Amino acid sequence: MLKLRAGPGVGFNVIVGLPNGTVLGVHSCEQTGGTRWCRASLQRARGLKGYVSSAYLKKI
Repeated sequence: MLKLRAGPGVGFNVIVGLPNGTVLGVHSCEQTGGTRWCRASLQRARGLKGYVSSAYLKKI
């Protein structure tokens, strides 16, 4: 399950766990340590925003 976090890193709180196949809107990405984090929002609930690791994203 992909974790949508409050900030770009594992030290930030998890907002929600997203099941595989969830469609996200990706707004911007930044490198933090060895991980690239992307600011994203749920396509079906645009008010729900946070950060996800880009390693788990797939372009459709």
